[in-house]
Amino acid sequence: MDDLEESRDTPDNLEDDDEEAGLRDQLFRAKDQLTSLAEGTAGQVEDADLCADLALQVKPYADRLNALHRLLAPIDRLIDKRIKLTGLSEDIAAEVAQLEELSVSLDAMVDPGLLKEIQAELDQARRERKITADLPADTDEPTPPGVRPFGVLPVADRLERIFGKRFVSPERLGLLLKDDPDPTFAAQLNGALEEVWSALFSGPRLAAHAAANRIRTLQRVFRDYALICRVPILPGAHPCTIEQLRQRFRKQFLKVPIPSLWYSKLDFFRQPLAKPHWALLDRQYLNCTFKKPGLRLLVYARANELPLGLVRQKSALEDTYDRVVMNLALGEPFFTNCNSITRTVYQLAGEESSKQVYVFYKGLTICISGRRGLPHWRPGRPRWPGVLPALVFPVA
Repeated sequence: MDDLEESRDTPDNLEDDDEEAGLRDQLFRAKDQLTSLAEGTAGQVEDADLCADLALQVKPYADRLNALHRLLAPIDRLIDKRIKLTGLSEDIAAEVAQLEELSVSLDAMVDPGLLKEIQAELDQARRERKITADLPADTDEPTPPGVRPFGVLPVADRLERIFGKRFVSPERLGLLLKDDPDPTFAAQLNGALEEVWSALFSGPRLAAHAAANRIRTLQRVFRDYALICRVPILPGAHPCTIEQLRQRFRKQFLKVPIPSLWYSKLDFFRQPLAKPHWALLDRQYLNCTFKKPGLRLLVYARANELPLGLVRQKSALEDTYDRVVMNLALGEPFFTNCNSITRTVYQLAGEESSKQVYVFYKGLTICISGRRGLPHWRPGRPRWPGVLPALVFPVA
């Protein structure tokens, strides 16, 4: 019933934890009653023979259900323990990050051996995605005749050579949206490209490849990444909101009238993007089944030697915008499908706790759902809970 998620008045249905618990209790009470009938220990019944025959027919299924419950009980306990360990790991990772930053200023006052030992412990537990340049370098990449050398190209042309169609500049965005972007925002974004280039290629390994004009090597490094500009105003002077994106690109969303959307009256539906900026988008998600998005992104930043403030968790609007733009740029979905955990939360009237907003693909369409807790993988909904990293480069 995934296709109803956007049209229900409330995003919570049978996935709600309280309702699931109630159904589970009813099921096991029915199992106990059937077992009593089959064993002849039940109280007074009107037709004992009929009830006993029915109970004997159903009892094997009840026994299998009970065995499954006993099998799953240790798994539930294991998940509870992993959740507690996740909180501890997050605290440790934050402390290590703080130590690393202090070591830069305190230098000799911090024992580098201790820092390396702590970092090694984290490295054993982390299996995070890295923007790696540990690839065989192309030693000979001659410039084709009539083509300007890579090193003397304008920065926009260099980025286009590396990312191809996955580089969406203000000019390319105008072509995709069939209208010129706001000239002020376009000038600001293009003026910040040199800083974006410096931030991406400041590391020694990537800098060496860029300096040696190893285009094919850099293309392989960033083959699963896209660099796009995000703008707060869409063509026609409309603010960039989820509402406007749905109205302008109806084919990319489920065919549901806006008044029927469960989130049509919530603030995030009409909340605009604040400022223009560049974003480096990772195609792959970081699985958050046992680790919180904050910890995943923290380790991702440390593994790639990135400033902690550069890696961001997307909002529901940013996630939706990225999918729309990449669909237009490539003609197909770009991101690996998951229940993308956004930083957007909401609270319905009369409820005490807030709920999280998730974005995912259903086929080729973009869907938005919301609930309390993580939407775990299920056979009917084979999507892991994950976070899609984005490196955000603000524009002055």
